[in-house]
Amino acid sequence: MESLTDLQLALKETLAKEGIHVAINRLKERLPGNGPRYNDLILLTTRLREIERDQVRNLLAPEEAQRQFSRLRADLLQLIDELQESDFVPASDRRRGRQGRLLYQIPTTMQLYQETKCLVRLAFREEWLLKKLDLSDDTKIQSVRISEVMEIDLLDPNDAPAFGIRAVSSKEQFVEEEDYTEWLFYVKPLRVGRFPLLLKVTVIEQVKGQERQRDIVLEELVEVLAVISEAGAAPLKSAGCRLELGPAPNLTESGSGRRGEDPGRVVEEQKEDYTDTSSTRGQGPTWYRIVVTALAALFVIGGVSYAALPGFREAISWRYAKWQDDRKCYEQFIRAYPRSDRLPEARERLEDLQWQEVMRDTAIAPLQRFLAQYPDGEHSPEGRRLLEFQLWESAKTDSTGALLFDYLQRYPDGEHAKEAQGRLYALPSFQMPMNEGEPDSLAPIPGSVPLDTLQGSMPLSGPRFRDPRDGQIYPFVEVDGTVWMAANLNYQSSGSFCYVDDSTYCAQFGRLYTWEAAQRACPPGWNLATPADWDALIASFGGTETRQAELATFETLLWGGDSGLKLQLGGSRFATHHYWNMGDYGRYWTTGEYIYYNFDGSMGPGTGLISKHQGGAHLSEVGYSCRCVKGR
Repeated sequence: MESLTDLQLALKETLAKEGIHVAINRLKERLPGNGPRYNDLILLTTRLREIERDQVRNLLAPEEAQRQFSRLRADLLQLIDELQESDFVPASDRRRGRQGRLLYQIPTTMQLYQETKCLVRLAFREEWLLKKLDLSDDTKIQSVRISEVMEIDLLDPNDAPAFGIRAVSSKEQFVEEEDYTEWLFYVKPLRVGRFPLLLKVTVIEQVKGQERQRDIVLEELVEVLAVISEAGAAPLKSAGCRLELGPAPNLTESGSGRRGEDPGRVVEEQKEDYTDTSSTRGQGPTWYRIVVTALAALFVIGGVSYAALPGFREAISWRYAKWQDDRKCYEQFIRAYPRSDRLPEARERLEDLQWQEVMRDTAIAPLQRFLAQYPDGEHSPEGRRLLEFQLWESAKTDSTGALLFDYLQRYPDGEHAKEAQGRLYALPSFQMPMNEGEPDSLAPIPGSVPLDTLQGSMPLSGPRFRDPRDGQIYPFVEVDGTVWMAANLNYQSSGSFCYVDDSTYCAQFGRLYTWEAAQRACPPGWNLATPADWDALIASFGGTETRQAELATFETLLWGGDSGLKLQLGGSRFATHHYWNMGDYGRYWTTGEYIYYNFDGSMGPGTGLISKHQGGAHLSEVGYSCRCVKGR
């Protein structure tokens, strides 16, 4: 067994030869994650990232950056010298669990047949529970024993089912040390009345080398109410934006309207066709205009029509949209009155209604469209968690490996990333097209090539090219007459590097090249993409003129889009020999002197940014990714 002295000497040698990043990671591997020394390493890592970030943003002069790196290196040496044998002994509370906090939101009142969100969180500290959370009267917090792995479930204990329960997240999850862990359920009441709903919290611990479980069961009484309709009214149906027969609502709104506005002009200009395939629902917008116009015509006092007052038709339209509470009504109101003071409320309600439609559908495509439309919306965080869950549910039943690759491309650090990698390893050898001249001819990938040597962006079919220099295989696609490699270049040459000097990352994300090395890195017959190549590529998929177009282009080029290129967020190598931003940024060199394109996915799917940068000689030792195009 290695002595403490030998370990300290080895760590110092690693620091001198391989740098701060590698030394910190080596020490992290030895220390228990709940010890004070591990926390010291987290602080050092944070300082290191801040220095590197400020350096990239040109906020630090080279001399000041070197001084800060020197101080950081000295602090790490001091920590290594102060290590004790006890620092490497796991704390007992990590093995047997310790006290933490449980938060749950289970509404005590629900509507019949309407899904209601129920949320559960666990954390070791209460302030972590409350991050990004809207508190309500249904929020409850209590102390509970927490272990490294916990299981949460919602159960219907009634003899005759009273609830349909849909779990969005995995029931068994690893509990984060310095953050909350969340479970999400959707509960649909099936009967009217008061019924119990059970929250089961399972503590999973290792006792004398064996896994043991202990259950904590909490009961909540839920009152289920029938949907109340206005007395005597015919049932309301979703029929575009249309009024069903029945008692008319109060459509007047005192004090509404704005001066100087033609109240009916924009409404009269609407030409959209909302024709429904149902014979009973085909006249939605016609009804909308008839109702609004007729109601306006009725309000005549002393020969003066209220319809002539500024803002009157807008007020009537708004009251009618709220009464119908239908997506198409809100959409029509927004189009008709784009400068209305009611626009924020209309858009907020429209987002809520679209989210409800997404939750009823539970398909992947509508959810992706919703996230693209509302990247920063109220429901976006929940939507992104749900999207990952749905993609994983699809991927884990896929026998080809394509969806597993897709999941890892999107979520390299996702909750199921390790299991996805394991499933890929278990798959048999693939049969893939090899001869670019005969795309239908198949040749097997040698069984000796492990799956992690294939780039995560590599499609499982299509034409491919073999680099004669090292035998590596690259897929390629044609976009508007230009043939692009569909994987990041991974040719080992002087001035090229693997992320954190780990060859596994080269296999998955390609190598990082200095600008000078990138100019000569492409295979014979291929060239490094020029700025004009990148500009044309981006324009081919929608460009970046508007934010919506930029998001669509980003989604198409990355995140498993259908362009076939699957650009990757492979991170960077700094001149200080440190690595940063894998999974957040993908930067690609061009033939232009220190010109590179940056794809920013740091905020997750639905939030991508694309930008072009002109650097200088200070980037001469920086490492970015490369894509090659076939010589013309």
